[in-house]
Amino acid sequence: MKMDARAPGPAMKGKLIIAFALCAFSLFAGEPPPLSPSDLSKERILPESKSPNGQFCFIEGNVGPTTRTAIVLASTDLQRVFAGADLATRYSTDKPYKGRIVIVWNSASDRVATHDNSAKQSRVSIFRASEGGFATVPVPDLLEAACQAWGVKREAILSSGQRPIKWTAPEVLAVEVSAKVKGGKERKIMLEVEVPESGAAVVRGER
Repeated sequence: MKMDARAPGPAMKGKLIIAFALCAFSLFAGEPPPLSPSDLSKERILPESKSPNGQFCFIEGNVGPTTRTAIVLASTDLQRVFAGADLATRYSTDKPYKGRIVIVWNSASDRVATHDNSAKQSRVSIFRASEGGFATVPVPDLLEAACQAWGVKREAILSSGQRPIKWTAPEVLAVEVSAKVKGGKERKIMLEVEVPESGAAVVRGER
């Protein structure tokens, strides 16, 4: 399979961003992952994305015989693909992974949080082990929780991010919510998010 080595122009970049957005939508709509095992190669495993037990990872691949790319959560032996990831590939953004993408596994390797700061209003995503492998976990509106703690109206937020920091317990994730507010002020807050065995995640409060 040959890849187009030419740098994408503005029109192509726009199409790639739309394609990425569709991949992200399918992630939350319960659609099948955008990649299959035959699309994967170990050389394209994302840096520092492997689980503590070494069995799972996030990996980039081309969608079939095309130049379209996507990132999925898969087994490290590349035999199984569990879910699409709401993460932009290098090809679609021209930005390296280091400093842009954060992937944080818990010690049991049964929950993992991801974040990509390339979006103006970026959100954390969480996956939890299930009988079929892994499934996405509904996450509450962390920015709204932060705005309430700050006493700031949401309309005043210019940009924001939700960076997962660490799992303080196998089922509890510390997330740093940051925002730029009109007037130039920056706000940050650390929230604890509980990810139970089933159902949606819950904000436990400020850490």
